[in-house]
Amino acid sequence: TTYYWVGGGGDWGDLSHWANTSGGLGSVYGYPPSPLDDVVFDQNSGFTTTSRTVTTPSYSGVTMRNMTWNNAPNNPIFDENAMTDFVVLGNLTLQKEMTFRAQVLMMGNQNATVTSNGAKIGGNLYIDKEGASVSLADSLALYHVNVDNARTGTIVLSNGTFNTNGHTIYANGFVTYGVNPTTFNMANTTMHLRSVLVGAGTYS
Repeated sequence: TTYYWVGGGGDWGDLSHWANTSGGLGSVYGYPPSPLDDVVFDQNSGFTTTSRTVTTPSYSGVTMRNMTWNNAPNNPIFDENAMTDFVVLGNLTLQKEMTFRAQVLMMGNQNATVTSNGAKIGGNLYIDKEGASVSLADSLALYHVNVDNARTGTIVLSNGTFNTNGHTIYANGFVTYGVNPTTFNMANTTMHLRSVLVGAGTYS
């Protein structure tokens, strides 16, 4: 099922913002997106200069299959509540003109792609993909937001494979840890990092 965001800025848990077609009527679903669902923010999401921020609930994390931002107007802002989980099981696609602040947990057992389109991620990127991979479609940039909530702009590889596909990476740090098998394919990639902490794994 695909959930389309409508009605401008608001909270993820507000069902009036979720439609089943682009620009359609909200409140058609009885619950927010689930791990089986895709979410889309597009030119019909209704963002204005005074109503353009999407927040996630303080009482519950959010999980989805794929998240796509495409031509959403007025430089939208996505601001995940730092005290809850933000889990993407599939692909994450951002758009150039936006602000994206989140602790992105790339989890599950399906291969996934991160497409930044020039957007920067304000927070960490965690890769926990048992038997699967996360691949970059273009350059990746993470930046520091808040030390207290560990939004330090760090890539954390704890399980699975991370393929850079030769794209440039900007981040405060890169960390691998744990006992799970990890593979980091970084051929032909330039990485701009402040710190590196490398545990067991395969690197090429």
